[in-house]
Parts: sequence; structure tokens; C-alpha cells
Amino acid sequence: MKLYKKLSKGLLEAHPEDAARVLEGLPEEDTLAVLAATPAPVAAETLRRMAIHRAASLLAKLERPRAAAIVETLTPDVATNVLRRMDVEARDALVGDLNDVARRALTTLLQFPEGTAGSMMDPTVLALPADLTAEQSQAHLRASPEQMRYNLYVLDREHVLVGVLNLRELFLARRKDLLGAIANRNVLSIQARADRHAVLTHPAWSDAHSIPVVDAKGVYLGAIRYRTLRRLEEELREGRADGAASTAGALGDLFSTGIASVFGAMATSIVQPFPGDPKRDS
Repeated sequence: MKLYKKLSKGLLEAHPEDAARVLEGLPEEDTLAVLAATPAPVAAETLRRMAIHRAASLLAKLERPRAAAIVETLTPDVATNVLRRMDVEARDALVGDLNDVARRALTTLLQFPEGTAGSMMDPTVLALPADLTAEQSQAHLRASPEQMRYNLYVLDREHVLVGVLNLRELFLARRKDLLGAIANRNVLSIQARADRHAVLTHPAWSDAHSIPVVDAKGVYLGAIRYRTLRRLEEELREGRADGAASTAGALGDLFSTGIASVFGAMATSIVQPFPGDPKRDS
């Protein structure tokens, strides 16, 4: 592996925001080459910091397996935000190439208008029936550790949200305790059609790591995670409430010359994807 390829990967990992600005200033074909040759998680971290229309354009022009690998690494709300800027035909084709979990999550999110709580939630945040025992719930979590979050939401058999408990409370419970008996019934939720302002100012953020999203009947749909709140706050501070990264201003002295030349050199010489991408479902 050539030194500048190692250097480019290191810069993308260590300074994704600065790298995003540099890549936005390169010819599109060079940026595509860098993204194609970089591990998907690293490429995703850089892509999500680019101007959103630029990110959408790049995703649409990458080879679909590579684009799918990147989208699967993005958080669902960020991926949805980018996909909305793509041509519908290209977006649907890309979504069709995703693994089952990502495809189901993004298909759900794309049903809600942009800027609503439903479009920002993570549909994979776990919820379990109230009549399961603590022992059964623990077994479920051990079998699906990727679904573990700080909070576990509790539903009735009509999928209506009835309570919440954290993982510590679950694993300290007696084996035969029912979730419905140990859950906190005073759970604050937000309607899927609520707007961005309602998300930002929701009172549950004072002591919660996530907020459950429900429909008009109280049916649980997913949860907005704290990192999404932080992203919204950052966008508000930077005056880019539409989710687009700022493209104004000159590149910093450090990145305007040397770093850009590293990426340019990488783009002209790399033709094979970087090894180490996560395995993808067929």
C-alpha cells in the first residue's frame, strides 16, 4: 500500500469535517475515487459532513454496492436526509440493494415528511411486549446485541407504548418479573408528525437518552436518539437547519494545498476498493 493511501485514510478518520471540505473542492471524479477506495465506515463519516446535495450526487454516481455499503453505515436519520435529495429512481434502486435491516428502516423513515419526528427516528430501537419476563427479555437482547440501547421500550400486544426501563433495571430484575410490572409507566413520547422545534424542545431530553415516537393511536414506531438531538442543535447553531453542511469560506491553510494533493494523488492511482469494508448481506 502506498504511503499517500495510508495518509489519506488517516486524514479521513482523524479529520472527517476538514476532509469533507477538501473533497468538496476536488473534481467530482477524484472525490468519487477517494470514496470508492476508503473503508465504508470512514467514507460515511466524511460523506455525512458534506453539503447534503453534494453527498446525494456522489452516492448516486458511486457503484451501487459501494454506495449501499456506505448508506448501511450511516445512521438512519442521516441516510434518509441524503436519500431524499436523490432522484427517486436512483434512490429506490439503492434502497433495494441494502441489507434487510437498513432497507426496512429507511423505507419506514422515507414515508414521513422531512423535518418531522418520524423522519428523524431510529426504527430499530428495541421494544418488547409487556407480558415477557425479564429472563425472556434478557435472552432476546443476548441473541440480538446490535439492538441494545440504553432504554428498552415496553408495548402491549397492540404495539401501543406503555412503558420504558433501562438495561440496568432489566438485568437487576428477578427472572420471572414481567416487563409491564417493572417498567416506568410515565413515559414521555412524541408524535411522528411533530416538527423539528417540538423535537428540540421536548421536555424528555432533560433526563432521557432517547424519545419514543408514536402514531396518533400511541403505536410505537421507533425512537429519536440523543445523537440526533445533538446533530439538530449543531445544525441550528451553524445556521443550516435544512441539514446541509456549509460550503462557504476558503479552505484552511493546512488543507488547501498539501491535504488536497494527497487526496488527488490517491484518486488518480487507486482503482480497487480499500480492504476492510464490513461484510454485507447478499
